[in-house]
Amino acid sequence: MANNKLSGIGQAIAVVLLLAGLGLTLWNEYRTLKVSLMLKKAEKEFVEADASGAVDPACDGKLVHLTGVTRSAEPLRDSETGVEVDALLLKREVSYYQLVEYRNSQTQEITYYEDWTDNPLSSEDYEGFRKDVNFVYVRLSDRKDTCSTVSLGGYRLPARLIGWTRGYTDNLHIDVPGENLAELRARVQKASKDGRNVPVNVFKNTVYVGGNPSQPRIGDVKIEYSAVPHGTVSVLGKAQGDEIVQYGEGREYHILNIMEGKHKASEIFAEERENNRGGGWLVRIAGLVLLFIGLLGSLDLIKSLFRR
Repeated sequence: MANNKLSGIGQAIAVVLLLAGLGLTLWNEYRTLKVSLMLKKAEKEFVEADASGAVDPACDGKLVHLTGVTRSAEPLRDSETGVEVDALLLKREVSYYQLVEYRNSQTQEITYYEDWTDNPLSSEDYEGFRKDVNFVYVRLSDRKDTCSTVSLGGYRLPARLIGWTRGYTDNLHIDVPGENLAELRARVQKASKDGRNVPVNVFKNTVYVGGNPSQPRIGDVKIEYSAVPHGTVSVLGKAQGDEIVQYGEGREYHILNIMEGKHKASEIFAEERENNRGGGWLVRIAGLVLLFIGLLGSLDLIKSLFRR
């Protein structure tokens, strides 16, 4: 009786998976086709907008393609270190020099080595070492700041669009203001085990907390900056007053794209089609997997129906 009950539950789950896979596959094919038709229609209707001067009222409410150089009203600023960069995006990545424990999963042998890590490590359970062998002079989290006041000619670009740019460079020469440097040094001295003054220096794109960057010691910290600088971009979106916004509605049926460099509208549409095909294949595979699993699980039910 119990076996029959479990078998019935298994068959019910299989049927649900089968229907879910079928529904997902049909929905995906419909979505892919609808986006494809939307892109084909949009490519015939878009207009070229001038990104070198004032807003063109004739473009209002239309899908526009524009290429120009980005600008912002003020630089991006890291409030904790005072670092300022005139850029679209500013990224801070922090590394800590720590004693790392490695356990061989096969032999269970434990070895220790010093290396840079993304986060401070606890050494309380390290064998043969003091519990506090690992420490850090200062703790800071990784962060990414997006410029919220970017303009392209007379148009303003949304922050989420700027967040899609990827041309990061670490070829920066940052500066830490005196007041921020003093505050940072005070935090470092407080964390120092013997209360000594630990050097805090700035090298190109890096704030280094510790004695010698070429010979790091446990506790040293690297604060590294990279940025997406202002430059030429090509944008495809809807002109709404002096803003560029999403063209179309919904998550799937819209156009809002940015490509770094000078690109024709046809290139951006080609990328949109590629994204549509790529996303379609991922969902298609997921749907087929559900269909396959559901079909296998439903074989007993199908056999019993045929017997009847």
